[in-house]
Amino acid sequence: MDFSYQFLKVVEILLKLLVAVLCGGMLVFDRDKSSRFNFTQILVMISLGACLLVILWELNFSLAVGLSLIFFASMIVAIGIISSAVIISHHGSPAGLIITATIWVAAGIGMSIGYSLYFTAIIATLIGYIFLRFIDKKTDSV
Repeated sequence: MDFSYQFLKVVEILLKLLVAVLCGGMLVFDRDKSSRFNFTQILVMISLGACLLVILWELNFSLAVGLSLIFFASMIVAIGIISSAVIISHHGSPAGLIITATIWVAAGIGMSIGYSLYFTAIIATLIGYIFLRFIDKKTDSV
């Protein structure tokens, strides 16, 4: 019985990571047509990394409530640092801000999946995808 529980736990972790990759990649589906914004790998890795860190945290420290808040805050700071680098590298342009906002959404999706909030992550992915598609159409027509 212990082996089957371990096996199911491994399958659950693999599914979480796969869903994080799919959701992170979905945010930029059809967006790679522009050579200026090829950040599919970045969003997939941020979503996957956030999910993996949450999974590892829950496996080791699931009972420590106070430490969970510190962990969550640390994740937010880390994503903020990445976002700052993107904004600086794009000189504060609107494109850099859109990329930064998308990075935040990808991290939130990955963390949601890590905490087993699949429905929330999928809905956020769909809303983010629709919104990014609307932005593409809006900027293409201007």
